[in-house]
Amino acid sequence: MKLSQLLVIFLVTSATCIAQKDSLEYRIIVNNLGFTVEQVDGKIFENETSEATENNSVQLSTVKEEEFVQKYPSIFMINDNCYSFSCVENDRKLKACLKTEVEDSKQYQKYSFKGEYCRSALIYITGYESWGYLSVDLNDGTAFYTMGKPMTHDCKFVISHSNYYGEEEISIIELKSEKRLLLTAEAWTTMGTKFINDSYHIKLKQWDGGQDLIRYLKINTKSK
Repeated sequence: MKLSQLLVIFLVTSATCIAQKDSLEYRIIVNNLGFTVEQVDGKIFENETSEATENNSVQLSTVKEEEFVQKYPSIFMINDNCYSFSCVENDRKLKACLKTEVEDSKQYQKYSFKGEYCRSALIYITGYESWGYLSVDLNDGTAFYTMGKPMTHDCKFVISHSNYYGEEEISIIELKSEKRLLLTAEAWTTMGTKFINDSYHIKLKQWDGGQDLIRYLKINTKSK
């Protein structure tokens, strides 16, 4: 093979590797809301979000654990140092447990009541190499889990994002039905989210030791 041919193959291969490295590759794990997800460029992101604000306008009110137990005794019943809640998404139970005096560190569990938002109690839970939030519906006692802190602007949808050992997890949940969109992106982290015109606009940064790489996602909440 001639040197010129080898050079062409090398350049094409290098360009392909760079394109793959710079591209935002994500996986949709769950989408029972029928939302559409698309990647947009920076100019479109800035034009469409210039008048939008960060998606956290609904504030969390301070409510202590004892107050929840007293006001909603049928929902917050503790058994073996655990609160247990039904999950709409599947048949399993979601639990908030306090088990700190254990011989095996993998059995360690702890919870903390953070307050109330949108008629939901927010509980932060931690365990062995795990963490996240339970949102407990104060109307019927059902709950859902998010790895990141849930944020909302209208009490219709909540969005959360968090990173687990380099993999970014983004969830959007409809509070009424507790259905969700869940996607992950390896080696990316969320820099900010904005909501405008029925769409979430998400800015992400790649985990890279060199130059910063910024990419943008647009998630339309109006199912087609």
